Amino acid sequence: MDEQTAKNQKENSTRKSLNKQDSLVLKIVLIAFLILLSFIPMSMIRGLINEREMTADAAAQEVQQKWSKSQTLIGPILTIPYFYQNEKGENQKGYINYLPEQLNITGDVNTQELKRGLYEIIVYNSTLEITGTFSARDLKESNLFTNDKWIEGATLNLGISDLRGINEQISLEWDNRKLNFTPGVDPHSLVVSGISSKITPQQLFANDSVVHFTIKLKLKGSESIQFTPLGRTTKVAIRSNCQTPSFNGAFLPTEREVSSEGFTSKWEVLEFNRNYSQILKRESLSCHHERIQGYDG
Repeated sequence: MDEQTAKNQKENSTRKSLNKQDSLVLKIVLIAFLILLSFIPMSMIRGLINEREMTADAAAQEVQQKWSKSQTLIGPILTIPYFYQNEKGENQKGYINYLPEQLNITGDVNTQELKRGLYEIIVYNSTLEITGTFSARDLKESNLFTNDKWIEGATLNLGISDLRGINEQISLEWDNRKLNFTPGVDPHSLVVSGISSKITPQQLFANDSVVHFTIKLKLKGSESIQFTPLGRTTKVAIRSNCQTPSFNGAFLPTEREVSSEGFTSKWEVLEFNRNYSQILKRESLSCHHERIQGYDG
């Protein structure tokens, strides 16, 4: 009897152990099944999110194509031809890009929402004034131009990344003279898209080797507006009704204030903060556009 009882107890213990194992395996299989089952709605949700994102991007691109894309302003820059001798002693014509001594940019950037179906796209209208000076000091010290003889064909170039954003005629005052801008830039300048104005030798540094300039323009765009600090000293002051700005680029504002009515911000960049000089020769050009980004929607 004792042996039979012991045998029965052993069999019962074995059955219980097997039942526990079976139950554990069943739980694991059930959990795995539920996890796999949950992937179906997750993949459907992910697919819906991706589809909405693609639709939103398409709507934004469509609006930007008709309104204007993000804007980057570069300049103004003086592009001046000069003669030099190559290794064979032959006279060759080269070009330099001369940067402003002082560059001040002030403006208002007013944002608004445009609807495209279910989506809202942020765009802006900006009113900008670009002032500053060009000085002949570095040119005279460089000995690129002998006997103060300037070559015909100098141009003042202002880089604008998307010309569709120009709202009206851009005015230019150059040493108290009113000049006209024309579409396109000098092919030897730093910029590939923008506007330019011809500068005669008599208009180059005729007033004590310093020329003052003022450019006023209205520019529309979307997403962001950026400025390149090309001046020996560059100051930028921007006001906007945007309540949630994002300040990106190589330099953050030295001053900024964000409120429920918008933001104001100021930048100041010195020549020591950039890695290029005032004179850039076209044949050995290496100028990195370190941008200030004043608004990012």
